[in-house]
Amino acid sequence: MPPKKPSARIAPGRKAPRVQLASKSTGGMAPRKLSQIMKPPVDDRELLDQMRDLQDATRLTINALTLKNAEMEAGAKTVQAERPLDE
Repeated sequence: MPPKKPSARIAPGRKAPRVQLASKSTGGMAPRKLSQIMKPPVDDRELLDQMRDLQDATRLTINALTLKNAEMEAGAKTVQAERPLDE
């Protein structure tokens, strides 16, 4: 029977890999402050203003595209009306 392989979690004579990674990541460094990790909360009014701005921009874009589409359709109808029918 072949010898038993060491498991991936704990190698003989060493710490578990998770413990090694954790100790290496903070070794010699001061722990980070909570303010560096978490983003400051966004004010509700600011968020609502951003949403209104995006809504206005979306409406403007839709209106411009609708107008352009109507102009293209009107132009296509005039071109068809100017052509004589071949019979």
